[in-house]
Amino acid sequence: MKNLIEITPFKIGLALTLFGVFLVFSDPEFLKILELKLLDQRWFNRGEIKPGPEVVIVGIDEKSQDVLGRWPWPRSVLGKLVDKLTEAGAATVGFDMVFSETGDAARKQAVEYLEQASVDDPAQKKKIMDSIADVKTNDEIFAESIQNAENVVLGVFFHNRLEDVVHLSGDKIRDQLEQIAPSAYSSVEIDEKSALRKIPSKPAVENNLPLFADDAYGWGFFNTRPDKDGVNRHYSLIFKAGGRYYPPLFLKMIAHYTMEDEIKFYADELSAYAEAGGIRVPADHDGNFLINYYGGPKIFPHISAADVIQGRISKETLEGRIALVGATGMGIFDQRSTPFEQVYPGVEIIATIIDNILQNNFLREPEWSKTLTYILILVVGVGMALVISKSNAVTGFLFTLLAATVYYYANQQLFNRGYWVNLVYPILQITMVYISITIFNYLAETRQKKFINNAFGQYLSPDVVKRLIDNPDRLELGGEQKRITAFFSDVAAFSTISEQLSPTQLVDLLNEYLSAMTEIALKYEGTIDKYEGDAIIAFFGAPLNYPDHASRACLASLEMQAKLAQMREEWKAQGRPELTARIGLNTGAAIVGNMGSTFRMDYTMMGDSVNLASRLEGVNKVYGTDVMISQFTYEEVKDVVEARELDKIRVMGKREPVAIFEVLAPKGELSSGMEEAVVQFKKGLALYREQNWAVAIETFRKILKLRPHDVPSQTFLKRCEDFKTASDDGNGLPKDWDGVYQMTSK
Repeated sequence: MKNLIEITPFKIGLALTLFGVFLVFSDPEFLKILELKLLDQRWFNRGEIKPGPEVVIVGIDEKSQDVLGRWPWPRSVLGKLVDKLTEAGAATVGFDMVFSETGDAARKQAVEYLEQASVDDPAQKKKIMDSIADVKTNDEIFAESIQNAENVVLGVFFHNRLEDVVHLSGDKIRDQLEQIAPSAYSSVEIDEKSALRKIPSKPAVENNLPLFADDAYGWGFFNTRPDKDGVNRHYSLIFKAGGRYYPPLFLKMIAHYTMEDEIKFYADELSAYAEAGGIRVPADHDGNFLINYYGGPKIFPHISAADVIQGRISKETLEGRIALVGATGMGIFDQRSTPFEQVYPGVEIIATIIDNILQNNFLREPEWSKTLTYILILVVGVGMALVISKSNAVTGFLFTLLAATVYYYANQQLFNRGYWVNLVYPILQITMVYISITIFNYLAETRQKKFINNAFGQYLSPDVVKRLIDNPDRLELGGEQKRITAFFSDVAAFSTISEQLSPTQLVDLLNEYLSAMTEIALKYEGTIDKYEGDAIIAFFGAPLNYPDHASRACLASLEMQAKLAQMREEWKAQGRPELTARIGLNTGAAIVGNMGSTFRMDYTMMGDSVNLASRLEGVNKVYGTDVMISQFTYEEVKDVVEARELDKIRVMGKREPVAIFEVLAPKGELSSGMEEAVVQFKKGLALYREQNWAVAIETFRKILKLRPHDVPSQTFLKRCEDFKTASDDGNGLPKDWDGVYQMTSK
């Protein structure tokens, strides 16, 4: 149960993976908009695409207005434009505009004036009125041009609300809808299980005057459909009005251009599409076409309407092409926001869509896109959790950057091939997992540093603590078996000394002593286990593992004794008690870790090797030595320190004997007198073990002449004399005597 509740980086990654799946499922609006913005970036990354040769934009631009007058022009001018386009061989002429109001009021006003005027000669009045009636109006000229061309497609505009046509009667609204019925879809097939959500229904239409509509090839709507952020990326392929379904202007133009009149719409369980000119035009679940923009304004050829009317355009420029007429002059065109420009002529959007269809250059959001997104969320989430949870900050960041870059590049490549696959969710998942696990690791690392500092700051050197903090993997807490060197020290005759001092004096003296000894232990990267009154218990080789822990322990012990000798001189001068200390060391396997209760724990050691070190500290009293080590430690340090074998002993509670050594000095630093004493002591010890008491006695006496206060020699001299006396009295040693000295106390 504890493992289930424990929070780990990997579990955080898994939780965020489930959260990522939930986000994809819920698809919140703000992430939709973010994806749209990233979609725009992919257009920029891809760069411009050269359109096909079929579409030419005939612009009502600044030049046209300078030459032909301000827009709107008389319909006769538009009629002349249609004539010139037809003469130049334009295959299809489309108007990105609606002509819903008459432009002719002059003839009606003239007739009304004559009817009301007083004219003496009725015949003359009739003649004048007949002559006026015979003059073609501008509307009639335009209508005649449309009729003669037989290739003109007009635009209509659907109203979104009835409030927009409140001035019209219900009959008028129905009449206008009936008038556009001939341009409805030829057929619409929508399966009951269709993925199509809802086809927009429009209440009214802004239609062209019957005078123009009756003579045109057809008409289609040019309503735009901006996304939530106001940018035009989609265009509706189908509207419903008056019980019929209608296509957009560009589909009607393509139907004429390809000479296939039927325009169809299909929607089944998996997909939806329109069909014009035998080309399937993909739609999304809202019946919208995703525009594949090629670039900024004027990516298509632009011709000034004035140049067309004045005959300055060669036939090759227009022959066999689609001429799309629309306003492009500043201040008169319908301004649209696109991924490339905030202000973009609407006529260029229609031109782009026509080229998308004719070149089969579609941008699709494939049906498998969402499934792929779910898979990516799962793969990315679990993969990132596995890697980041085991990485340091730098490696994690580089891996995250690599993962995000690879997916961004792959996504862009899919886009360049016409597939829009979600970019936000996988990148967001990568980012969330990285940030969350990094923050968790940072907080955990901070807690770990605090724990290490609190746990070890009191008994490890600052340098060691820093290395533990920098490399916490080197620290294994909770109990582990390690080979270490245990250290025990005790002040000789401390009870007697403590009786001579007041509590304050005793504490001051003890703190001074312990501080100096601790500083040296920490210098050699020892770990202070605990203080027990005047005793120091420490170990070398944990929590940081270093192979020379035995050497460090011995060198630290020698330095402690040298420091203590210096301090004794100072205490003597101050009239204070002089402290001496005995140190026992042993190297071997021990259990090291946090031990204690749930209320208090200590980083400590335990084991037989630890107990032996404790015993050796006490054995110093028998041999009068300051630093005693076992044979196990000696094997580790014999090339580092000068030491002499003292004896083989059997400590209480143990059967196996152990050789003990006195540490004398760092290697090569023995005085000549001590060096000779060590040689002689080795000889005397060998004679002692051979039970050659007389020669052994002479050897130890020789040592005492060199070093009168050499307590180990005094000890063995006394033993040899006792054994010799016993032997002379007939009370010799047992035959199985092995030279091992049995300790009778701890």
